[in-house]
Amino acid sequence: MAKCVVTTGDASSNEDSNDHSSHVSQVAGSVDAGQSDDSNDPSYPVLRNAGVLVNMDGTLLIYGGETREQGASKALGDTWTLSPPEPTGLVPCSCPEPRWTMWDCTAKDIEQVPTARSNHAAVVCGEFLLVFGGWACDGRSTGTTLSHPELLHLDTRCWKNCSTANAPPPPRGNPTLVYSRKRHLVILHGCVFYDRTRAGDTWCLDMESWIWHEAANVDQPLARTEHTAVLWQVSSTDERMLVFGGSTEEGASAELFCLDCSSGAPAKWNCNDETNTTFNGSTMSGPVPSNRTSHAAAITGYGASAAMIICGGQGRHCRQQPCGRLHSFLRRRSCSVLFKSFLRASFCTKQSSSVLVRLIAKTLHST
Repeated sequence: MAKCVVTTGDASSNEDSNDHSSHVSQVAGSVDAGQSDDSNDPSYPVLRNAGVLVNMDGTLLIYGGETREQGASKALGDTWTLSPPEPTGLVPCSCPEPRWTMWDCTAKDIEQVPTARSNHAAVVCGEFLLVFGGWACDGRSTGTTLSHPELLHLDTRCWKNCSTANAPPPPRGNPTLVYSRKRHLVILHGCVFYDRTRAGDTWCLDMESWIWHEAANVDQPLARTEHTAVLWQVSSTDERMLVFGGSTEEGASAELFCLDCSSGAPAKWNCNDETNTTFNGSTMSGPVPSNRTSHAAAITGYGASAAMIICGGQGRHCRQQPCGRLHSFLRRRSCSVLFKSFLRASFCTKQSSSVLVRLIAKTLHST
């Protein structure tokens, strides 16, 4: 199973909004790929926001979110996949017809899962999809924040509660999750709490012992929500979680943090601010990413050829349309330096133009 989270965002939220109905970093915006004008068409997911979209070996899986029903917000608990188009033998179309499939999921024994929710996080970890946090629509004006993790077995399509050996992190909305295949850990970062205060804490769940650990207790980033996080596989032994942007008390952020989660006790992991760092004379080039929240991010590739793509969001310079820029970060090694290189790519859709941000890490060998 692929480990990186693919996300899409919503550009409709305020940069400093604390309202949980605005988009999180790891959310799916309106699901309209190939959707007809009839929003009741059962062959497509209902229009929604604040759901999650993850990559599952080349197939996209969407779970949960929030929709409007008879004028009121409704949390969703459905699961859909979007598969690549069937080969036709002709020249591939740049806009192939998507194939949505609704999963008919079951639950273990008589467990009341999954919990319909929005503004949550999810990540594919091995044969499971792990879901954490978010809001449940329970008749309260702001909903109830959630903390108990739930698991979907991707082969059997069976949901179950995720029982852990200790208490989970506090209930929260708008967190991010990444998965370390090397250490079989799920890493959680940031959030907004029920009282609308933000947090910059980091937790990890050991999926062998099923124990939660508080991580990176030193030099934590500013508390934030509506940020993005991806896991960069630097090598067969090194992994880094990259956190970009988000909403802080100071407003929309363009900060980039790098968490070394490759080895050692989680509490001793180091989280470094890489926003303006340069090593050995290497400098950034190209357009610098603007401050943003509620954007989307994904990572592709391996090692020095990896690219992190950031798209959409809301910020001081992004109020009229989705936006994005290219970002990369820096890592020092004994024989090489990875440095930031900013690229910018424009693309058009039927409804809007957008700018993509791409992260490229290049290796400079020492002489």
